[in-house]
Amino acid sequence: MAMRVETNPLEAAYAVLLEMGLDGAGKALRILVNEAAKAKQARYLGAQPYERTATRRNSQTVSSPRPCSPVSGT
Repeated sequence: MAMRVETNPLEAAYAVLLEMGLDGAGKALRILVNEAAKAKQARYLGAQPYERTATRRNSQTVSSPRPCSPVSGT
């Protein structure tokens, strides 16, 4: 099993900016936005990724009833 290495996203974004200058601003922003999305997801689900808790929601997917329409074509 592979070991996951945790990195600080702020340090990663900073490293990209140091290495690439303003040309790396898009990549740095993508790192920060992805991290924000992960935090929002963890807050919604009630658990961190790969963590199982009694209060964890099973899915992020929200299903809504769909109207039944007749099949056309034949």
